Amino acid sequence: MKSLIIFYSLTGNCRKIAKELNKKYPSDIIELKLKRGFKKPKMNFINMLIGGFQAITKKTPDIKNLDINLNNYDQIILGTPVWASTMSPAIRTFLKKHNIENKKIIIFSSYKNEIGKTFSDIKEILNKNNEILDTIEYKN
Repeated sequence: MKSLIIFYSLTGNCRKIAKELNKKYPSDIIELKLKRGFKKPKMNFINMLIGGFQAITKKTPDIKNLDINLNNYDQIILGTPVWASTMSPAIRTFLKKHNIENKKIIIFSSYKNEIGKTFSDIKEILNKNNEILDTIEYKN
């Protein structure tokens, strides 16, 4: 079974988790990047304000183009930090741009306070023809 780990990480937490998961599920790995990103890759007040607003209002900021064919993968492992109790806007953009179907899916998230509706919001966007194998929480 061919597997892909695709994630977004502002502070590096999801990047570390993706590398660890790659040991258990050998995969190709892609880190999503915003076309216009945050000035500093850390969760400071300004980034929390901007990112939280985008997450709450379900914005889909532009992400850099991916040279990937999802049809080549049987399993997709999605990773996101939790922003304002939901997925990061970059993951929302990816899910809205790519119709993922007939895949085995594992979702992981990294958070400080609470997981909120992160997993249910992702499942809501995903095509119903996917099989969710697991959801994994990593509390910082």
